[in-house]
Amino acid sequence: ASYRGSCCAADKADGTTTTPALPSTPGLRINNIGKIPLPVVSDSHAAKAIKTNAWKIEDKSYHKVYQIEPHKMKIRNPVWEASLKNLVKTAAYKLGVDPTYLTAELDMLLYMDKGSRVDRCRNADEGGNIFGTLLVQLPSIFTGGKMHIFSGNEEDEEDDEEDGDTMSTFNLGASREAEFSCHFMCHYADVEYEI
Repeated sequence: ASYRGSCCAADKADGTTTTPALPSTPGLRINNIGKIPLPVVSDSHAAKAIKTNAWKIEDKSYHKVYQIEPHKMKIRNPVWEASLKNLVKTAAYKLGVDPTYLTAELDMLLYMDKGSRVDRCRNADEGGNIFGTLLVQLPSIFTGGKMHIFSGNEEDEEDDEEDGDTMSTFNLGASREAEFSCHFMCHYADVEYEI
């Protein structure tokens, strides 16, 4: 089969588009905290507990971003895994690849505090076996929230004046729809991004 796609794609994952639905109530549970009601409000008890129990990323590209390792959290909704497998297939087709041998493994849970940002960077692939990234945004309340993907091979996207790269922009539900559903973003491992 022939697959024609892009270096990146994003959409809401609530079943109202061609993207399959992820449950809007994933049943997130974090060790030492318990159940996390979504969306997390920045000044809530849940937000404070997450920041207390998470590792603040100390990197020049990440600002006010906290990370929880996958072995310290669990998504308990019984339909989550099957829904995620369907989303992986959709993401593969959007990227123009055969989904037959692709799987998604949870790498980390990020909590972005009020005023946080991720400056332009690229994900590290120490093992050399990462094809791409699938970012799943759980139901959230935020302003801003645009994600920019930089690549050099798209013809119909906006040019980034700084270095001739092509820039694609996705809002990840910043128009308040993110509060009620999951969103996703997928991209090849070799592109740069900022949030």
